[in-house]
Amino acid sequence: MKAGRNLDQYSMTSPIPHLPKEVMDEGVEFFKSKGKRKVSKYGNGQLVFHHRKVYWFVSLVSMKYAPRHKACQKWYYNGKELEDVWEGINGWCDFRDKMRGEGE
Repeated sequence: MKAGRNLDQYSMTSPIPHLPKEVMDEGVEFFKSKGKRKVSKYGNGQLVFHHRKVYWFVSLVSMKYAPRHKACQKWYYNGKELEDVWEGINGWCDFRDKMRGEGE
């Protein structure tokens, strides 16, 4: 992104390619098959859903994921498949629960 003259104006220098509708629908169906009732399309090639007390963003373009409270800071990468993303999200939640002492 490139800043304009005003701080609130941005222009995309390398736009993200649009994903076909079938890819987005496949992502929605994958997370629904994992028991997520409400999976929403968000932005360009992203999905959002609630899992284990956290809202998650998943980019179907890069296969990266981030909890909502860290979406502006760090996105995680665990592999090139949706199953890898799902395992990474569960691993992040397990680690968080362990650090909080909730897993016992």
